[in-house]
Amino acid sequence: MGPFDVFIPIAGMVTGLVVTITLFRTVRYMFDKKMEARGLDGGEDAGELRERIEYLEHQVHRLEDIEDRLDFAERLLSKGQAQGDR
Repeated sequence: MGPFDVFIPIAGMVTGLVVTITLFRTVRYMFDKKMEARGLDGGEDAGELRERIEYLEHQVHRLEDIEDRLDFAERLLSKGQAQGDR
């Protein structure tokens, strides 16, 4: 196994990494320009985003309540099983 047998795969990986990074930066740049063109700084879109945030915050509170109930049910079940084993 010569030095070129190792160099060629490494060069291919580096080339793939450079192409991937370049592609990612291009897509991110295009996405940023599209968002700027939409004008998400204010207006109706900002109101919609606020509504979505409020909705998601409400869902988080509901999920926390459900998690508390699940924890309570699990404790009851484990307590019942522990008493049943005795």
